[in-house]
Amino acid sequence: GMVTIPAGLYTVSAAAAGSMEPVTVRAFAIDRTEVTVGAYHACIEAGRCPQPASTASATRPNYLLDGAFERFPMINVNWPAASDYCAFVGKRLPSAVEWEVAAGHAPGSERPNPYPWGAQFQLQRANSARTGLGDTQEVGSYRPSGDSEFGAADMAGNVAEWTATNVGRAADSEEDHFLTKGGSFVAEPEELLVAFSAPQPASFAAPWLGFRCALDVGG
Repeated sequence: GMVTIPAGLYTVSAAAAGSMEPVTVRAFAIDRTEVTVGAYHACIEAGRCPQPASTASATRPNYLLDGAFERFPMINVNWPAASDYCAFVGKRLPSAVEWEVAAGHAPGSERPNPYPWGAQFQLQRANSARTGLGDTQEVGSYRPSGDSEFGAADMAGNVAEWTATNVGRAADSEEDHFLTKGGSFVAEPEELLVAFSAPQPASFAAPWLGFRCALDVGG
């Protein structure tokens, strides 16, 4: 399922918007959970998505081959592959601004929470480095206590997520970089902050990086 975010004026971070300032956002919907292994496999079988860079997770050699992990987040996909999947299901990657609104705001609010659930990091609300698991968990494992105010799960921890926000090329790179958000199971609390962003080259793939999709709502 998806959660719907109403149009409105929302304050987002410097990395997402250029400065810590209010931004007008059109109504959109965003996946309640990260895209799962099972869902991505359907795209591969339809010939619309490429195979992942690796079939292993951080600790599980057959992660992307074993049906036991169908409800776990898809990993090891680069930005084009994530974008291809979202197009396959009639959606798109969310912008960093949209991602932050879904992760950090409460309905009707203009000021974001530092974490999806509130002001302080809390160990029991997210799969982070402090949890000590060293790998992904099934999507939604921390619902509802770890959800954002809008009801989106795993916006902090589990896997970091690609966004559609292109921040250009680094000085030592010939490819575009896109912002990733949310932190992962290897991230410390400061990397799970809603405002935290990390640019990655479009070809990058990792066992701690996944994605979710978004969709325009209304006219």
